[in-house]
Amino acid sequence: MLGDLDSDWKGSDTAIIAFQKLPPDIAERAKLHLTAFTRNPPEVDDARIKVH
Repeated sequence: MLGDLDSDWKGSDTAIIAFQKLPPDIAERAKLHLTAFTRNPPEVDDARIKVH
């Protein structure tokens, strides 16, 4: 995802929740990069999720 992700309507929280629900065989090969937070980047305790 790219853009001003601080906006609620962008759905970065939804992307994180969906990513964490991936089936194990896919999840072990996947990474999620969330780019362009300007104010309040989320704290995520998942090594596969990178917040930039």
